[in-house]
Amino acid sequence: MITIGQMARLFGISTKTLRHYEAIGVFLPTCYGQENGYRYYDQRQVSQLQRILWLRNLGVSLDSIKSLQCDGGLESEREILGILEGHARQLADEMAIKQRALTEIHAYLWQQSKENRTMPKPRILEKPAFTVIGMVYSSADESDTIPALWGRYLPRESEIEGAVEPGVSYGLCLSAEGGEFRYVAGIEVKSGSPVPEGMISVDVAPHRYAVLTHTGPVMELVNTFREACTRVLPENGLEHNGQVDFELYDHRFKGPENPQSEVDIYLSIT
Repeated sequence: MITIGQMARLFGISTKTLRHYEAIGVFLPTCYGQENGYRYYDQRQVSQLQRILWLRNLGVSLDSIKSLQCDGGLESEREILGILEGHARQLADEMAIKQRALTEIHAYLWQQSKENRTMPKPRILEKPAFTVIGMVYSSADESDTIPALWGRYLPRESEIEGAVEPGVSYGLCLSAEGGEFRYVAGIEVKSGSPVPEGMISVDVAPHRYAVLTHTGPVMELVNTFREACTRVLPENGLEHNGQVDFELYDHRFKGPENPQSEVDIYLSIT
Protein backbone atom coordinates (compact mmCIF):
# COMPACT_ATOMS: atom_id res chain seq x y z
CA MET A 1 0.00 0.00 0.00
CA ILE A 2 1.05 3.58 -0.64
CA THR A 3 0.65 6.37 1.90
CA ILE A 4 -0.63 9.83 0.95
CA GLY A 5 2.88 11.27 1.36
CA GLN A 6 4.40 8.64 -0.90
CA MET A 7 1.71 9.15 -3.56
CA ALA A 8 2.28 12.90 -3.47
CA ARG A 9 6.03 12.44 -3.93
CA LEU A 10 5.49 10.11 -6.91
CA PHE A 11 3.87 12.97 -8.84
CA GLY A 12 5.47 16.04 -7.29
CA ILE A 13 2.19 17.31 -5.89
CA SER A 14 1.11 18.26 -2.37
CA THR A 15 -0.84 16.09 0.03
CA LYS A 16 -3.29 18.99 0.19
CA THR A 17 -4.12 18.38 -3.49
CA LEU A 18 -4.83 14.70 -2.80
CA ARG A 19 -7.04 15.59 0.16
CA HIS A 20 -8.93 18.05 -2.05
CA TYR A 21 -9.45 15.39 -4.72
CA GLU A 22 -10.74 13.09 -2.00
CA ALA A 23 -13.12 15.73 -0.61
CA ILE A 24 -14.76 16.33 -3.98
CA GLY A 25 -14.89 12.65 -4.91
CA VAL A 26 -12.34 12.67 -7.73
CA PHE A 27 -9.68 10.38 -6.23
CA LEU A 28 -10.33 8.38 -3.07
CA PRO A 29 -7.97 6.28 -0.96
CA THR A 30 -8.41 2.53 -1.10
CA CYS A 31 -8.70 2.38 2.68
CA TYR A 32 -7.92 4.15 5.95
CA GLY A 33 -5.76 2.82 8.78
CA GLN A 34 -7.97 1.52 11.59
CA GLU A 35 -5.69 2.77 14.32
CA ASN A 36 -4.13 5.91 12.84
CA GLY A 37 -6.68 6.96 10.18
CA TYR A 38 -3.93 7.26 7.58
CA ARG A 39 -4.92 7.20 3.91
CA TYR A 40 -3.64 4.30 1.85
CA TYR A 41 -3.72 3.83 -1.91
CA ASP A 42 -3.52 0.69 -4.00
CA GLN A 43 -0.68 0.27 -6.51
CA ARG A 44 -3.22 0.25 -9.34
CA GLN A 45 -4.30 3.78 -8.41
CA VAL A 46 -0.95 5.18 -9.53
CA SER A 47 -1.95 4.98 -13.22
CA GLN A 48 -5.38 6.37 -12.35
CA LEU A 49 -3.92 9.45 -10.65
CA GLN A 50 -1.48 9.85 -13.53
CA ARG A 51 -4.41 10.11 -15.94
CA ILE A 52 -6.28 12.53 -13.69
CA LEU A 53 -3.25 14.85 -13.45
CA TRP A 54 -2.70 14.60 -17.21
CA LEU A 55 -6.28 15.70 -17.86
CA ARG A 56 -5.94 18.54 -15.37
CA ASN A 57 -2.74 19.66 -17.08
CA LEU A 58 -4.74 19.86 -20.33
CA GLY A 59 -7.26 22.11 -18.58
CA VAL A 60 -10.10 19.58 -18.23
CA SER A 61 -12.31 20.58 -15.31
CA LEU A 62 -12.48 18.57 -12.09
CA ASP A 63 -16.24 18.22 -12.60
CA SER A 64 -15.65 16.52 -15.97
CA ILE A 65 -12.99 14.27 -14.46
CA LYS A 66 -15.32 13.38 -11.58
CA SER A 67 -18.07 12.43 -14.04
CA LEU A 68 -15.60 10.20 -15.87
CA GLN A 69 -14.50 8.66 -12.59
CA CYS A 70 -18.04 7.94 -11.43
CA ASP A 71 -18.95 6.33 -14.77
CA GLY A 72 -15.76 4.32 -14.96
CA GLY A 73 -14.68 6.39 -17.95
CA LEU A 74 -11.14 7.02 -16.74
CA GLU A 75 -10.29 3.53 -17.97
CA SER A 76 -12.06 4.02 -21.33
CA GLU A 77 -10.12 5.51 -24.22
CA ARG A 78 -13.40 6.21 -25.99
CA GLU A 79 -14.75 8.24 -23.06
CA ILE A 80 -11.46 10.12 -22.74
CA LEU A 81 -11.55 10.91 -26.46
CA GLY A 82 -15.06 12.32 -26.17
CA ILE A 83 -14.08 14.54 -23.23
CA LEU A 84 -10.98 15.83 -25.05
CA GLU A 85 -12.89 16.58 -28.27
CA GLY A 86 -15.41 18.67 -26.34
CA HIS A 87 -12.63 20.38 -24.40
CA ALA A 88 -10.76 21.17 -27.63
CA ARG A 89 -13.85 22.88 -29.07
CA GLN A 90 -14.27 24.90 -25.88
CA LEU A 91 -10.61 25.96 -25.94
CA ALA A 92 -10.88 26.99 -29.60
CA ASP A 93 -13.91 29.18 -28.81
CA GLU A 94 -12.17 30.75 -25.82
CA MET A 95 -9.00 31.40 -27.84
CA ALA A 96 -11.02 33.03 -30.62
CA ILE A 97 -12.71 35.35 -28.12
CA LYS A 98 -9.39 36.24 -26.48
CA GLN A 99 -7.71 36.77 -29.86
CA ARG A 100 -10.46 39.20 -30.91
CA ALA A 101 -10.08 41.06 -27.62
CA LEU A 102 -6.28 41.14 -27.99
CA THR A 103 -6.56 42.43 -31.55
CA GLU A 104 -8.93 45.19 -30.43
CA ILE A 105 -6.62 46.14 -27.56
CA HIS A 106 -3.63 46.36 -29.91
CA ALA A 107 -5.68 48.40 -32.36
CA TYR A 108 -6.77 50.78 -29.59
CA LEU A 109 -3.21 51.20 -28.33
CA TRP A 110 -2.02 51.78 -31.88
CA GLN A 111 -4.78 54.33 -32.44
CA GLN A 112 -3.86 56.17 -29.23
CA SER A 113 -0.23 56.34 -30.29
CA LYS A 114 -1.40 57.75 -33.61
CA GLU A 115 -3.65 60.42 -32.09
CA ASN A 116 -0.96 63.05 -31.92
CA ARG A 117 0.23 62.45 -35.46
CA THR A 118 -1.01 64.68 -38.25
CA MET A 119 -2.26 62.91 -41.35
CA PRO A 120 -0.28 64.26 -44.32
CA LYS A 121 -1.92 66.22 -47.10
CA PRO A 122 -3.45 63.84 -49.68
CA ARG A 123 -1.86 63.38 -53.09
CA ILE A 124 -4.10 64.17 -56.05
CA LEU A 125 -3.95 61.69 -58.89
CA GLU A 126 -5.77 61.34 -62.21
CA LYS A 127 -6.09 57.62 -62.90
CA PRO A 128 -7.23 56.44 -66.34
CA ALA A 129 -9.78 53.68 -66.84
CA PHE A 130 -8.73 50.24 -65.66
CA THR A 131 -10.15 46.74 -65.23
CA VAL A 132 -10.11 44.54 -62.13
CA ILE A 133 -10.84 40.81 -62.00
CA GLY A 134 -11.55 39.26 -58.64
CA MET A 135 -14.19 38.01 -56.22
CA VAL A 136 -17.02 40.06 -54.79
CA TYR A 137 -18.66 40.74 -51.42
CA SER A 138 -22.04 42.46 -51.07
CA SER A 139 -22.92 44.47 -47.99
CA ALA A 140 -26.49 43.15 -48.40
CA ASP A 141 -25.28 39.60 -47.64
CA GLU A 142 -25.33 39.35 -43.85
CA SER A 143 -23.70 35.90 -43.94
CA ASP A 144 -20.50 37.21 -45.56
CA THR A 145 -17.67 39.55 -44.52
CA ILE A 146 -14.80 41.31 -46.27
CA PRO A 147 -12.14 39.32 -44.36
CA ALA A 148 -13.93 36.12 -45.42
CA LEU A 149 -13.87 37.36 -49.01
CA TRP A 150 -10.09 37.83 -48.89
CA GLY A 151 -9.82 34.35 -47.38
CA ARG A 152 -11.64 32.91 -50.43
CA TYR A 153 -9.87 35.07 -52.96
CA LEU A 154 -6.18 34.94 -52.07
CA PRO A 155 -5.75 31.17 -52.63
CA ARG A 156 -7.15 31.68 -56.15
CA GLU A 157 -5.40 34.91 -57.12
CA SER A 158 -2.85 33.03 -59.21
CA GLU A 159 -5.66 31.83 -61.51
CA ILE A 160 -6.06 35.35 -62.90
CA GLU A 161 -4.17 35.97 -66.15
CA GLY A 162 -2.93 39.24 -67.62
CA ALA A 163 -1.95 41.06 -64.42
CA VAL A 164 -0.82 44.64 -65.04
CA GLU A 165 1.25 44.77 -61.84
CA PRO A 166 2.02 41.32 -60.41
CA GLY A 167 2.04 41.36 -56.62
CA VAL A 168 -0.36 44.31 -56.36
CA SER A 169 -3.91 43.64 -55.12
CA TYR A 170 -6.95 45.89 -55.06
CA GLY A 171 -9.84 46.21 -52.61
CA LEU A 172 -12.38 47.96 -54.82
CA CYS A 173 -15.46 49.57 -53.24
CA LEU A 174 -18.42 50.25 -55.56
CA SER A 175 -21.81 51.78 -54.87
CA ALA A 176 -24.80 49.43 -55.25
CA GLU A 177 -28.58 49.78 -55.26
CA GLY A 178 -30.45 50.63 -52.08
CA GLY A 179 -27.49 52.38 -50.50
CA GLU A 180 -25.54 49.11 -50.30
CA PHE A 181 -22.03 48.59 -51.67
CA ARG A 182 -19.99 45.89 -53.36
CA TYR A 183 -16.37 45.17 -52.49
CA VAL A 184 -14.14 43.40 -54.99
CA ALA A 185 -10.87 41.77 -53.98
CA GLY A 186 -8.80 41.41 -57.13
CA ILE A 187 -5.99 42.62 -59.36
CA GLU A 188 -5.76 45.04 -62.28
CA VAL A 189 -5.64 43.19 -65.59
CA LYS A 190 -5.10 43.89 -69.25
CA SER A 191 -8.17 44.40 -71.42
CA GLY A 192 -9.72 41.15 -72.60
CA SER A 193 -8.21 38.96 -69.86
CA PRO A 194 -10.26 35.78 -69.22
CA VAL A 195 -12.41 35.68 -66.09
CA PRO A 196 -11.95 32.55 -63.94
CA GLU A 197 -15.05 30.70 -62.78
CA GLY A 198 -16.59 32.26 -59.67
CA MET A 199 -14.99 35.66 -60.31
CA ILE A 200 -16.15 38.88 -61.96
CA SER A 201 -14.61 41.57 -64.12
CA VAL A 202 -15.17 45.26 -63.27
CA ASP A 203 -14.38 48.16 -65.61
CA VAL A 204 -13.59 51.37 -63.73
CA ALA A 205 -13.98 54.68 -65.55
CA PRO A 206 -11.32 57.42 -65.35
CA HIS A 207 -11.45 59.25 -62.02
CA ARG A 208 -9.68 61.88 -60.00
CA TYR A 209 -8.51 60.57 -56.64
CA ALA A 210 -7.21 61.83 -53.32
CA VAL A 211 -4.60 59.30 -52.16
CA LEU A 212 -3.61 58.76 -48.55
CA THR A 213 -1.47 56.05 -46.97
CA HIS A 214 -2.78 54.04 -44.05
CA THR A 215 -0.13 52.61 -41.72
CA GLY A 216 -1.11 49.92 -39.25
CA PRO A 217 -3.44 46.92 -38.86
CA VAL A 218 -6.10 46.38 -41.52
CA MET A 219 -8.91 46.61 -38.96
CA GLU A 220 -7.95 50.28 -38.46
CA LEU A 221 -8.46 51.11 -42.14
CA VAL A 222 -12.00 52.23 -41.37
CA ASN A 223 -10.68 54.83 -38.91
CA THR A 224 -8.26 56.26 -41.48
CA PHE A 225 -11.04 56.28 -44.08
CA ARG A 226 -13.40 58.09 -41.69
CA GLU A 227 -10.78 60.67 -40.71
CA ALA A 228 -9.94 61.27 -44.36
CA CYS A 229 -13.56 61.80 -45.41
CA THR A 230 -14.68 63.88 -42.43
CA ARG A 231 -11.57 65.97 -41.74
CA VAL A 232 -8.63 65.68 -44.13
CA LEU A 233 -10.47 66.13 -47.44
CA PRO A 234 -12.64 69.07 -46.24
CA GLU A 235 -9.63 70.79 -44.68
CA ASN A 236 -7.90 70.60 -48.06
CA GLY A 237 -10.92 71.89 -50.00
CA LEU A 238 -11.68 68.48 -51.51
CA GLU A 239 -15.07 66.79 -51.87
CA HIS A 240 -15.43 63.01 -51.69
CA ASN A 241 -18.06 61.80 -54.17
CA GLY A 242 -17.93 58.12 -53.19
CA GLN A 243 -18.34 56.83 -56.74
CA VAL A 244 -15.30 54.54 -56.67
CA ASP A 245 -12.87 54.04 -53.81
CA PHE A 246 -10.19 51.40 -53.50
CA GLU A 247 -7.34 50.10 -51.38
CA LEU A 248 -4.05 49.24 -53.04
CA TYR A 249 -1.90 46.51 -51.46
CA ASP A 250 1.68 46.23 -52.68
CA HIS A 251 5.07 45.19 -51.27
CA ARG A 252 4.62 47.57 -48.32
CA PHE A 253 1.75 45.46 -46.99
CA LYS A 254 3.26 43.12 -44.38
CA GLY A 255 0.11 41.37 -43.13
CA PRO A 256 -3.34 42.28 -41.77
CA GLU A 257 -2.21 42.68 -38.15
CA ASN A 258 1.26 44.12 -38.71
CA PRO A 259 1.52 47.67 -37.31
CA GLN A 260 4.06 48.55 -40.03
CA SER A 261 1.83 47.55 -42.95
CA GLU A 262 1.10 50.31 -45.45
CA VAL A 263 -1.96 50.47 -47.68
CA ASP A 264 -2.80 53.28 -50.11
CA ILE A 265 -6.41 54.49 -49.97
CA TYR A 266 -7.79 56.03 -53.18
CA LEU A 267 -10.88 58.23 -52.63
CA SER A 268 -12.72 59.50 -55.69
CA ILE A 269 -13.23 63.27 -55.61
CA THR A 270 -15.10 65.78 -57.73
